[in-house]
Amino acid sequence: MLTTPASHRLLLSALVACAAFAGPARADDERDSEAVAEVNAYIKLSERFRVFTTASMTNSLTESATDHEIGAYLDVLSRNRLFGERLLETDVARNRDLWGRVGFSFGGIHEGDDLSTGYKERQFVFELSGRYPIGDGLVVLTRARFDARTLSGGNANRYRFRVGIEKTYKAFGTELVPYVRAEILYDTKYSAMHRQIYQTGVDIDITKQFGIEPYYAFQRDTATNPARLDRFGLILKYYR
Repeated sequence: MLTTPASHRLLLSALVACAAFAGPARADDERDSEAVAEVNAYIKLSERFRVFTTASMTNSLTESATDHEIGAYLDVLSRNRLFGERLLETDVARNRDLWGRVGFSFGGIHEGDDLSTGYKERQFVFELSGRYPIGDGLVVLTRARFDARTLSGGNANRYRFRVGIEKTYKAFGTELVPYVRAEILYDTKYSAMHRQIYQTGVDIDITKQFGIEPYYAFQRDTATNPARLDRFGLILKYYR
């Protein structure tokens, strides 16, 4: 069992590792940057089922391109609670050891006002997520995801695996959950494991119905030029 100082060091070490992967910007270091605004809604159907809907808009800070995505999913939660009752219990999945998701999303990338020749994508999504407490409030996160995609130029499947760590803190009558995550992606379009994403952020429960999640992500992608991307995002979450 980890002691409190040890858990803080572990979380801090993960944050430092994430920053090390991103690395400092150099004068000759070509990278793109983008800002993401996202709205998510979680509609509880029962103790084990909920509907998840999402809509996001991504604006490139280095090019005149805009990306959007809209999706709807069904979440299936396990019966096993990890910590008993939570302070606000907004995101019930945060307190379950296993849960799955299935659904559909569509989106596209458009350059300027030209909405007819942009890149379009539709995908069926299947994913399985697990949460494993390792002591002193630290939780290891895992997610395996399969995207069956229909692209502008044909079909391609994408396989994604993500691992992370988080810890919940209580302050001012709410919960703050800082986290660090790393994800690798294999795409049959390129027949390669071409993308890695390193992300850090904090989940903030404002009320029982609303929360926000500011985050920063760094992406390496050998299939794009530049291969390095900085992403700054803010997610607004609604629970019912």
